[in-house]
Amino acid sequence: DIEYIGEDSILSESDARRLIVLFFTSMHPFFPYIPKELHDADVLAGFPMLLCVILTVSARYHPLEADEKPHENRTVPFHVEVHERLWVYCQRLISQTVWAEASTRSIGTCLAFLLFTEWNPRAIHWRWSDYANLPEDELRTSASGAGVPDSENSLAGLGAMIRSNRMAFMLIGTSVRLAQNTGFIEDHPLVFLATHIAETNSAININSSSMLSRSLTEVDLDWDEDEENEDKEDNSRSYLKLKFTPYQKANIELLQFMSLCYESLYS
Repeated sequence: DIEYIGEDSILSESDARRLIVLFFTSMHPFFPYIPKELHDADVLAGFPMLLCVILTVSARYHPLEADEKPHENRTVPFHVEVHERLWVYCQRLISQTVWAEASTRSIGTCLAFLLFTEWNPRAIHWRWSDYANLPEDELRTSASGAGVPDSENSLAGLGAMIRSNRMAFMLIGTSVRLAQNTGFIEDHPLVFLATHIAETNSAININSSSMLSRSLTEVDLDWDEDEENEDKEDNSRSYLKLKFTPYQKANIELLQFMSLCYESLYS
């Protein structure tokens, strides 16, 4: 049983399944790093963080059946209301991950953090009372100024972009640390790709050094499982061995080139 799914909860089961299908149909192709076995709604139920994040981001962009019914007391579309309420659940799950809750140590959690860097929660454009913000925070900030430029305090435009980049940098860092600690980044090609692509792009966006630049250069794209026992010419260097598809290899080679150019020009 999932707390926020049911007839008397935030989402009905049919709506939840519909949002999952819509996510993998229209959104996942733009960040295609969730393993195929996790595309099934019944399997996703075993990964609470990933399920909640998929439903949250999908609800933001996809109307539900209830949106077609008029409602006098509703100030925002129903699917947006669902998105905002699920975002509160996501924040609680994020908090559990930061405090190293054992149940959050999964491949689903690693990927869930990365999804929010691709599709930000709507709350990034608003100051509203939720798990992370209190109403008085806005008053306190506006009164003190806190030395922050007005452009960064803006709820849209440049301010939202700056907050989005900062949020992405923090969430990616957590995802990478979790993937390293659990070994997923060394054992699963999709996790390796997702973390390295997200981290490299985020570092470039905020003009910072990538913490994965070394592992990106050390991956062995020519490694073949059938030739694992054959000696390499250079035994002094440690190679990360993962089996990639030709398409994944091309992605990594482009990422290596982009990372090398960035480090050479701006480091």
